[in-house]
Amino acid sequence: KSESDLTDFLQNAVAGPYAIILTPVLFRNDILRSLIDSSKVSGIILNTALVPDIDPIPSSFSPDDECPNRYSGVNKTCPVKWNPAANKFLLNDWPLPVFLVKNLEHYNAIIECHDKFNPPLDETQLSRPLCSLHLKSHMFAAVNSETCLRRINFYGINAAKYCDPLGD
Repeated sequence: KSESDLTDFLQNAVAGPYAIILTPVLFRNDILRSLIDSSKVSGIILNTALVPDIDPIPSSFSPDDECPNRYSGVNKTCPVKWNPAANKFLLNDWPLPVFLVKNLEHYNAIIECHDKFNPPLDETQLSRPLCSLHLKSHMFAAVNSETCLRRINFYGINAAKYCDPLGD
């Protein structure tokens, strides 16, 4: 919920790896990098279910480079940085899944499970069951599960395994 909560998590979490929920304001490269470098996080959930009621959204955001497509040109330079809101998020190879949760019911279910099983954040987590999330998604350019299922119904595709994740 705040940078101090993240600091507390990074200092005290012992039972990981964890899936962590970030608000749009905390969804920054520096924070993501510190979470990844800690080896305590196996997935990130970007929560927009509470926007704009509780969580503010950043005044500007661009996941691209200061000079989008700079690496496509002949010179591969950027004399004028025309995208000042850029955070280069798309240029990173993030080694873990990042999911967007914008449905308030889904968010509340995650929080309810967490609050029931996970506190306190200390060594006792090692000796008791914790709430967990299984973050897995591979769809054929479907945007999300609802879109994938709607498309297979519309086009009459055999639904078996089409919208399922790849694997055994």
